[in-house]
Amino acid sequence: MDEAQIQEWVDQLTEALQGLRPLPQQQQPQPPEPGTWDFFVSTFSFAPVATLVIGAVAAGIAVGTLIQRRRSDARSEWWRRAEWALDARIHANSEMNRNGKSMLTALLSSKLAGKEERKFIREVTTPPPVADDPLSPEAQAFADAIKAENPEMSDEDALLLGRRAAAYYAESANSGVDDRDNDSDNGDTETEEARN
Repeated sequence: MDEAQIQEWVDQLTEALQGLRPLPQQQQPQPPEPGTWDFFVSTFSFAPVATLVIGAVAAGIAVGTLIQRRRSDARSEWWRRAEWALDARIHANSEMNRNGKSMLTALLSSKLAGKEERKFIREVTTPPPVADDPLSPEAQAFADAIKAENPEMSDEDALLLGRRAAAYYAESANSGVDDRDNDSDNGDTETEEARN
């Protein structure tokens, strides 16, 4: 390469550069007017605020779940105690009968007992009227036997147990099942004496 060729390239390059016009200046876009939402989105403070809001929502859901679980557990325990009290209320032993009665009274005064529960327990523990009871002679015989065995039991409680025993044995006789042999095998002498 000689100097003439180099000079020729430099001249061509100079002409090309002189032929270039400067580019027109582009207008920079104007930022939008800052609003409340734009401020949070455009700054780094949005991430902690969003995290705080999400955490508060999650904590609220967790607290609600715990409260619901606590109420559910309390209601379940109330029903477990009510079942025990109802079983004790119809027990032939007068002490168990009194314990069941006092437990039902305490359970009915609890905040956990709603209208339906109170109504249910009152209907279950209130004996039907004797005049409407088709088994009243049998029920009276059972009640007399229970009262003779437990003299300290009230007449009302003995009649309640007598009605239930008469209804149970009437149902067993109607279904063709005789549980008397099974009771004597299990050593249940109280029901055998009540039957005699």
